[in-house]
Amino acid sequence: MVDFDDDTVNSGSRVDAELTKAEVSVVVPVYEVEPYIRTCLNSIAAQTLQPLDVILVLKPGSDRSCEIAEEFAARYGWKTRYVEHDERQGDSRNHGIDMAEGEYIAFVDSDDYVPPKAYELMLNRIRSTGADLVLGRTLRFNSKNRKGWATPKFEMGGVFKQQIVHWRDYPWLVYNGAPWNKLISVDYLRRNKIRYPEKIYYEDVGFVINLFLHDPRIAIEPEVVYKWRIRDGSAAKSVTQQKGDFANLEERLKVYAWLDDQFNKYGPPESIKRAWDHRKLTDVLYYVKPYLSGTAYFRDMFRQTVPGYLSGLSPSVFKKFPLGDRLIARWMLKGQFHKVDTLGEIILFYRETAALLKKHTPAPIKKALVGAVYACAAPFAAAYYLGRTPYQYAKKKRRLPYLSFRVGVFYNLCTHLFPVSKNIFLYEGVSGRQYAGNEKYIYQELKRRAPKAKHVWAFQQQDGVDRNAAELDGAEIVLKTSLKYLYYLARAGYLFTGTSFPQFFQKRKNATYVQTWHGTPLKKLGFDVTAPVGRELNRNSTENVMYPQSKQWDFFVAPNEFTADRFSSAYKYSGPVMRTGYPRNDIFYADPEQKARIVSKVRSSLGIPEDKKIILYAPTFKDSKKYGNRDTPIKFNLNLAELQNQLQDDWVLIVRAHLLSGGRFDPTPYAPFVKTALVDEYDDPQELCLAADLLITDYSSICFDYANTRKPMLFFCPDMAEYASEKRGFYFDPQEKFPGPFVTTSKQVALEVRELPSYQERFATKYRAFVEEFCAWEDGKASARVADVLKI
Repeated sequence: MVDFDDDTVNSGSRVDAELTKAEVSVVVPVYEVEPYIRTCLNSIAAQTLQPLDVILVLKPGSDRSCEIAEEFAARYGWKTRYVEHDERQGDSRNHGIDMAEGEYIAFVDSDDYVPPKAYELMLNRIRSTGADLVLGRTLRFNSKNRKGWATPKFEMGGVFKQQIVHWRDYPWLVYNGAPWNKLISVDYLRRNKIRYPEKIYYEDVGFVINLFLHDPRIAIEPEVVYKWRIRDGSAAKSVTQQKGDFANLEERLKVYAWLDDQFNKYGPPESIKRAWDHRKLTDVLYYVKPYLSGTAYFRDMFRQTVPGYLSGLSPSVFKKFPLGDRLIARWMLKGQFHKVDTLGEIILFYRETAALLKKHTPAPIKKALVGAVYACAAPFAAAYYLGRTPYQYAKKKRRLPYLSFRVGVFYNLCTHLFPVSKNIFLYEGVSGRQYAGNEKYIYQELKRRAPKAKHVWAFQQQDGVDRNAAELDGAEIVLKTSLKYLYYLARAGYLFTGTSFPQFFQKRKNATYVQTWHGTPLKKLGFDVTAPVGRELNRNSTENVMYPQSKQWDFFVAPNEFTADRFSSAYKYSGPVMRTGYPRNDIFYADPEQKARIVSKVRSSLGIPEDKKIILYAPTFKDSKKYGNRDTPIKFNLNLAELQNQLQDDWVLIVRAHLLSGGRFDPTPYAPFVKTALVDEYDDPQELCLAADLLITDYSSICFDYANTRKPMLFFCPDMAEYASEKRGFYFDPQEKFPGPFVTTSKQVALEVRELPSYQERFATKYRAFVEEFCAWEDGKASARVADVLKI
C-alpha cells in the first residue's frame, strides 16, 4: 500500500508493458497540485493491475506539478499532453478520452488517492458482468483522517447491495455524479458521443448524469475504489470547496441548465426527474450558509438568481426536505430573503447544534431519546438568535457601522439631520494619502469655476495635511478619522475619489459620485480575474468594497476606450462613462512656462542639479507580496549600487515606490545619485513624470500616463515569467505593446540607458501606436470636460 506521506517515486507492482496490452486507460488532469501529486501518482503506479495506459494532461501553473508529473511519465512510460491555460478539467478529460488506447477508461483527480486493488476489482467486475460501466464505493479523507469516511449521498437507495442496475430503477444515483469511482467502456462513450462539457467547472456532474441518461448497464463494486480528498491547511481549495465564490454557484447552475436540456432530449422516467430536482434543490441549499456570511456581491447575485432557478423545480420536491430546509427554500422561491437573513441563521445553527449533540450522545440514550436530543438544541439556538443573528442582519443591511459605534451613530445622524448641498465638493486623492491624482486637477478646475463653494480635501494622516496646507489654501482640510469628515461625507453634493469611500458610505439622493480611478489597467481587475486563487485574493476588495460602490457611481472617468471597456466587466458597471481623458494628464499639455516651473520645483525639492538628467524609477506592487504599510521597508529588484557606478556622472535616479509596497527606504548609501520621492514624501507623481528624462518601470500603469510626454521608457522585468503567472493575470501581453526595451538585469538597464540616442529610431512605430491607443483623448482639457459634464 502507498503511504500518504510517501514523496518518492514508487515502483509499484508491475507487469512488463511490452508483454501485456493495457486494458485500462487512466486520465489524470494536472494543475497546481504540488502538495498532493506524488501521493496520487504513486497510488496509480502501485496498482495491482498493470500495465495501465496512464495519460497525464498537464496545464502549466505557478508550481512544480507538471515537472513532477513528467518524472513519473518518464519512469513508467506514461503519456503526457500539455493544454492551454484557459482549458479546464472537462477539456483535459476529453483529450484523455481521445488518446485512450485501453478498452476501459478511468478518471482521477490529481489531489486524490486510488486504493491498490481498485482497477483490478473494477476490471474483474465489468468483465464478469458485461456492463457498460462499473461503479465502486468512495471514501472522503483529509490530513487528519486518512482512513476516510463514507459519502452517504453516493450510497443513497442501497445501490451497493446490488450487482447490476439501471438508473431508471435507482434514481438516487443522481447523487453519484463523480466520474472517478467508475470504470467505463471507451467504446460506449465514443459510440454515444458522451463527452465532458468544456470551459466550465462542475463538468464531472454534467458528464456522469449525461452518461446515466443513455441508460447504461451499471455493475456495482461494493469495495472502496477511490479516496476523495478534502484539502486543508494553507493549500488552495478545490472547486467544490469554493462555495463562498458566487462564480462557483454560477458555474454549477450553467451545467445544470445544460443537463436540463439533456433531460428534455432523452425524456427519462418521472422518478428520475424528481430525483434530479431533489439534487438541484439540495445543491442550492449548500450555498445558504455561504450566502448568509457572503460578500455584498454574493448576496446580491444570490438574491437575483436563486428564485428563478427554484421556480423551475417541481413543487412536490420541496415536501421531501426537513422543515427547516423546506422553509428556507420556500422563502428563497418567494424572494423573501429578509426571512432567510434572520431565521435562516437560527435554522442552520439549530441543525448544527443538534447534530453535534447527537454525535456526542451515548448510543443507548440517543436511541431512546432522539427527540429529546434535538429538543436540547433549541435553547442554544435561541440564545444564538437573540445574540448574533439580529446584529448580522443589521450589519448586512448596512444599518450598523463598519468602524465604531461613534462613527456609525454620527454618520447616520448627519444623513438624517442635514440635507445634501450642491455647494459642497469632497475630494479624496489616492486613498486620502496625497494631494494628487485626477482629483487634484478636477479640484483646481472646479475651484476656478465655483470659487464660493465649500471645497473639502480629506487626508488619512496629519502629515498629508501639513505637506499640502499651503497649496490647499482656501479649501477645508479634514482627517478621515474626524467627525468633520463624516459630516462632509454625508452632506457633499459632489464626491470625487480614485478608489473608494468607507464601506458604510451610502450615496444620498441628489449627491453625485464621480469615480476618477487611478490608471489604465494592465493587470486584470475585479471580476475579470478568473483564476480561483486570484479571485480569493481579491474577493473582499472586489465584492465587499468596489462592487457595492460601483452601483452608486454616477460617472466613471476614463482615460481611453480600453479602460472604459474594461470597467463594464471588471466592476459590473453600466453607468455613464466620461470619455474625457485623465485630468491628471493635463499637466503634460500645459504651456511651456508652466511646465518649466513644475520641472524647476521638482529639481529644487529633491536637490537635483541642473546638469543632471533624471531617471524616474517607479515599479508597481506585486500581488504575491504582502501589503506594505508606512513602516514597511521597501525592497527593489533593481541594483541601485550598480546603476550608481555606471550612470552617476550624467544621471540622477528618483525612486518612487507603489503605495502598497511599503513606506521606508534609506537612499543614503547611494547619495547623491539616488533621490526618494515616496508616496508620503512627494505627492504628485505627474510632476515627477514631467521632470523625468527617462522612465524605468515594470508593469506599472504609470507608463500609460508617461507616454503623454513622448519621452523614453525602459521596462525592467526580471520576474516576467513569475509575474505572467500571477494570480490576476494581464489584459494583454505588455511585451507586445509597451514601447521600450524589456530587460532582466541591472547591467542591461545601464546599457540601455547608454543606448538612448537610438531609442527614437528603435521604438518610434511602437510608441506611436501606444499613444494612439491609450492617449488619444489627452489634450490638456480633460479637467474642463469633466466640469462641463457635471454642468459646473
